[in-house]
Amino acid sequence: MSGELNVRFDSPDNDTFTVLGPGETIGEMSLIDQKGTSAYVVAACDSRLLVFDEDSIWSLVRSSHAAACNLLNIITARLRNINSALRTNAP
Repeated sequence: MSGELNVRFDSPDNDTFTVLGPGETIGEMSLIDQKGTSAYVVAACDSRLLVFDEDSIWSLVRSSHAAACNLLNIITARLRNINSALRTNAP
C-alpha cells in the first residue's frame, strides 16, 4: 500500500508517537481482545490502505496455519518494539 500514518495516543490531535508506512499493520490488538482502539491513526499524506473485516481475518486464521503464524509474528514484533522503547527510556 502507500502513504504514511501518524500514531497518536489519547486523542487524534495529540503529538505523533510513531509513523507507520507501507507493509505495517494497525488494529491487530483490537481484533484479538475486542477492547476498542489503543491509539489513533491519522493519515500524514494521501494513503492507500488494505482493510479486512473481522470475520474475514478470523476465517483466514482458522483456515491457514501460515496466516495464524503471521498474526502472531505481527503481535510479537509489536511487543518487542515496545520492550525496546521501554528499555531505551528507562531511568
